[in-house]
Amino acid sequence: MASRSGPVRTSGGPRPRRCKMIRPIDEILSRLNGVRRCGKGWAARCPAHDDRRASLSISEGLDGRVLLHCHAGCSLDMILSALNLEVKNLFPNINGTPRTVKRGDSANGKPDGGGQLFDLPDDAIWAIRQQQRLGRKPDCIWEYKDSDGRPVGFVIRWDLQSGKIIRPISRRGAKWVIGAMEPPRPLYNLPKLAAAKLVLVVEGEKCADAAASLGFITTTSAGGASAAHLSDWSPLAGREVWVFPDNDEAGRQYAETVANILAKLRPPARVKIVELPGLPEGGDIADWLQEHDAIETEGLCQRLEALAQAAEPWGDAEPETNPPPSYKPFPVEALPEPIRSFVTAGAEALGCDPVYIALPALVVAASAIGNARTLKLKRSWQVPAVLWGAIVGESGTLKSPALNLVLKSVYQLQSQAFARHADNVRQYAEDYERWQQAQAAWKKAGAQGEPPKKPEEPKCQRIVTSDTTVEALAAILMDNCRGILLARDELSGWVNSFNRYAKNGKGGDESHWLAMYNASTLIVDRKTVIPKNIHIPRAAVSIIGGIQPKILRRCLTPEHRDSGLAARLLFAFPPRLPKRWRESDLEPEVEERFEIVLKRLYDLEMDTDKNGHPQPKIVHLSPEAKAIWVRFFETHAVELAKQEDDLAAAYAKIEEIPARLALVFHHVRWANGEALSPWHIDAQSFQAAIEVAEWFRNEVDRLYQLFEETPDDERLRKLADWIAARGGTATVREVQMGVKSLRSPGAAEAALNELVERGFGTWEAHQPGRGRPARRFQLKRFASTKTPVNKNGSVNETVRDVKLRDPNTCDEERPFLLTVDRSTVSQTPPSQAASDKGEAEVHIEGDSMIF
Repeated sequence: MASRSGPVRTSGGPRPRRCKMIRPIDEILSRLNGVRRCGKGWAARCPAHDDRRASLSISEGLDGRVLLHCHAGCSLDMILSALNLEVKNLFPNINGTPRTVKRGDSANGKPDGGGQLFDLPDDAIWAIRQQQRLGRKPDCIWEYKDSDGRPVGFVIRWDLQSGKIIRPISRRGAKWVIGAMEPPRPLYNLPKLAAAKLVLVVEGEKCADAAASLGFITTTSAGGASAAHLSDWSPLAGREVWVFPDNDEAGRQYAETVANILAKLRPPARVKIVELPGLPEGGDIADWLQEHDAIETEGLCQRLEALAQAAEPWGDAEPETNPPPSYKPFPVEALPEPIRSFVTAGAEALGCDPVYIALPALVVAASAIGNARTLKLKRSWQVPAVLWGAIVGESGTLKSPALNLVLKSVYQLQSQAFARHADNVRQYAEDYERWQQAQAAWKKAGAQGEPPKKPEEPKCQRIVTSDTTVEALAAILMDNCRGILLARDELSGWVNSFNRYAKNGKGGDESHWLAMYNASTLIVDRKTVIPKNIHIPRAAVSIIGGIQPKILRRCLTPEHRDSGLAARLLFAFPPRLPKRWRESDLEPEVEERFEIVLKRLYDLEMDTDKNGHPQPKIVHLSPEAKAIWVRFFETHAVELAKQEDDLAAAYAKIEEIPARLALVFHHVRWANGEALSPWHIDAQSFQAAIEVAEWFRNEVDRLYQLFEETPDDERLRKLADWIAARGGTATVREVQMGVKSLRSPGAAEAALNELVERGFGTWEAHQPGRGRPARRFQLKRFASTKTPVNKNGSVNETVRDVKLRDPNTCDEERPFLLTVDRSTVSQTPPSQAASDKGEAEVHIEGDSMIF
């Protein structure tokens, strides 16, 4: 059934010249009769006598020489004479001297893969042919690709009379090496797996191609039966998987290893191990298909399906029925002023979710405090004012406008700092010229008395940068001990910069960045630039930027999650909001108040140690705040114990987020003029910080689903987000008319039924104003917005997703986001349900507004 693939050209350019030499063992075996495998070598009929028992033993030495022994007593000279060969033909080199095993080669002649880099895969294949003395092109070349379809590895195979030779080559950065792909390795046929509901897993690429000839989507892992754990199996999460083992112990062990891995995915794959009847010892699915070659393709597929139906499900894995945590509106009311007003007004002006402004504002405020203050939880635990944030959303969700709105004040302050620095440089030039004159006069007068004091070269205050290289950042931090903000419109550029200058694309700057999250010591050694060694005692860098979900999934690889990089990021991934024209704009007074607070934070003075070096001033918790912190710490520890793997790492970092946020909230309130102790964080700041931290914890639960999300998961998530953005409920017709991909007959109802089956929501009876009763889908755990009551008695009410009749069109219903600010607390309900005609009446202190 399976046709052997021919040589595959992996790149363009001229072909390498052909090699006419072959290995000595292949030359010897080609001249013998009755050759068969025997242990680690071969047996054949001896050509030096009338041999009927295959009494000649042939094997290959460690250096590639051929070893011959006739058990009937024929000498080596007699055997070679009968073959018309000489002794020198037994050795790899034509001069007859044995090849010595050099450093960098393995004893069996396999390249070790850790040496030479090649520009093209063809170059690496040519090098293998030279090393192995192979006189022809490979019989098979199997290609491995990453999720973007880019080649990252090849498995090369030669089928020789003496056996098969298999060698891997893999990408290292922009180059190629002879050696296996680095873990986690991609699965074979990875780009095809994204759209597959059923996947067949086999052992080896040859078997995968054979099964694929029937029309199945197939895959395998690179490196053989013992290397399944080195591959990334997450693309099979939630899918139906049939595993076909080879009929030997290694094959059965491979199948069970794969099944156990798949059962632990989130959501787990639905796995069956399917035994093929009648396989010989060591046989595989390719042999089985070859044996049944006379059967039509459809008949073979039916046989495999019947075998799979009869197989028992592996383990206790069941399809995931619980939906991911629903999106909760960001608790804007917990933010201190003036950030609260800035976020509320900015979100209203842009029409974006408030968290798209809140998270950047918090990160900016943290960077403004920087190393000026730290919070001391106990003697051995001090918390810096450092936050890392990522606003996540599809293109067109207003990530960049929201980020730019917050950064506008930062860039204005940076421009002012640049202008001051330019004036200082001009003044320095004048002072330096006067100093040179005074210095010359002092020397001319015999250098009596104190020399003129040399002016100090001015340093530029830096508060923001977009440069992601650690070397450039270290140079900035050397002159700015308070720390700095890294702002990137697209965070993928930051993540991708980690290994930009690292050997073989690994081992770059990531460890330095992890240290900067804790404002730890940073040491950078440079080869040419002076100073060659940069030492930053407290490298504090806050980070903010935007990223799309698919790019996030591609950038934050398992290695980045294992290292703790992903766990350090606060994520915000709100559902897409309907885009509408808005007349409202951000008032200049709101922007000015925000900028004034930032200025006061940037003006915070640092302390000095006994040697005169700058260090943070210490802030403590009030007794009431300490009690709140301890309660949170112990409650969160219980939740942390329930988590595993990536979520456990993220929860471990969330543990400290309330303390970091409380440090920011406290100083924002102080900078806004509130009367509070500058050196003790009170209960109000810490309780508000916990509320915001718990919101980010919920986002971790939601967003980490992305890392293991299947295409079906993504489709259902987007539909659930679409419904959530419209109030958490929708009819079949509303979905059919509102979601372009579900406009075909029956598609919308089928998709909503899938949401119900997966536990996203339920069907509820719905009686419209006119017509027959209909069903309406209702999302489970759809969070309604709370009515925030401020300490001064005012209420910020947000009525979300109320369908109101547009006064301009009079016939179009559309969702509104209505925010109402009241000066006094009222018991009047903030909103009343929309009537059957689509009208809603919002009562505020006796005043009503009819839309």
